[in-house]
Amino acid sequence: MAVFLTFVIPGFIMITVHDMVIAGPRRDFSKSLVQVICFSAINYALCSPFLLLSKGLDFYNHHFWAYIVIWFLVLAVFPVILTILYLWLSLTERIDEHLIHPIERPWDWFFRQRGREHWAIVRLKDGSILGGKFGKKSFASSDPTNPEIYLEKVWRLDDKGQFLDPVDRSAGILFTGNELVSIEFFSK
Repeated sequence: MAVFLTFVIPGFIMITVHDMVIAGPRRDFSKSLVQVICFSAINYALCSPFLLLSKGLDFYNHHFWAYIVIWFLVLAVFPVILTILYLWLSLTERIDEHLIHPIERPWDWFFRQRGREHWAIVRLKDGSILGGKFGKKSFASSDPTNPEIYLEKVWRLDDKGQFLDPVDRSAGILFTGNELVSIEFFSK
């Protein structure tokens, strides 16, 4: 059991961190065991200098706490660091152009760019058009089965789609994916 966990824990941590940073469909871990073990093996290969250090010269008996720290780093800390490093590198422009982008959907890519404010025109399936502000208090879901968006402020639009004025006492508006046709964004 200990050997199994040793080969599962780092890979499980790596996949979990990846899924926490990059939105996508919910993972079925029962189908990811081979991937988990492969990621663990990559982690061990990259951490091999530390592992070799901990195995040599009766290290366990003479430096017990250092041994524990090394294994904690290898099992729990390095998988997090390696995953974040991989994601950071894969999202940089120089490397991004040579790899498949880790963010699968444009919805997730656009809304991942936090801190940016936009004006939005939302077209609904019933033909209506609404305007609003997507700002710091707005939110977009990352659930691919039912995307939802909350705009923090609703605005009146004229017949040409120009923003007129904010709706009085508006606390925002929530749209579900089954209502949306498109969302057009404008920089503030």
